[in-house]
Amino acid sequence: IDQSRTLVVQFEPDAAGAFEQVVTLVTEPALGVPVTLTFRGEGVAASATLVTPTVDFGVVAPGEPTSRPLQVRNDSADVTLSILSLSGLAAPFETANGQVVQDVAPGQTAQIVVQFAPAQSGDFEQQVVVSTTAGDFTALLRGRAILRGDLRVDAVYPAWAPVDRATVFTIEGGPFDAVPRAIRVGAANLVGLERVDATHVRGT
Repeated sequence: IDQSRTLVVQFEPDAAGAFEQVVTLVTEPALGVPVTLTFRGEGVAASATLVTPTVDFGVVAPGEPTSRPLQVRNDSADVTLSILSLSGLAAPFETANGQVVQDVAPGQTAQIVVQFAPAQSGDFEQQVVVSTTAGDFTALLRGRAILRGDLRVDAVYPAWAPVDRATVFTIEGGPFDAVPRAIRVGAANLVGLERVDATHVRGT
């Protein structure tokens, strides 16, 4: 008598959309007039973007692994994004245990660090699927492994270039693939790579 009790109701929608439920409060002894309660809520789905649809590991030597981030951004204003799984991953690509399943706050970007660890020479490509509460995203992983000595660089010209504007470089050496993957001059990766012939590649 003259006491109150608080009932905490939890709302956990399993899909986006509006939800409504009417319940009747049952007491002992029964109240003179039945008491009905209406619960309403709206489930809001997270929205996300795969920032890195292609993760290119460039060229490495067998036995010398390198790592790159696979990134998913939470575009939601107030909904937490959950990264649920990463499927399709196989050698020579791998991730460390414990970093795939994670929650991402609104406006933040999740990073799954993937390692490219080839044991032998070759070109490697692999499609993986990142499953999230905003849907599934397919990313392409690729990398190339060559033994030291398989590829030579005889010259890079021009030997110097201004840093305030784009410069076209020609790399002489080879043998170069028909579709060059990645070439770095100093700390900069060349873009717009094209194979001139078996011994020359050009890029900006």
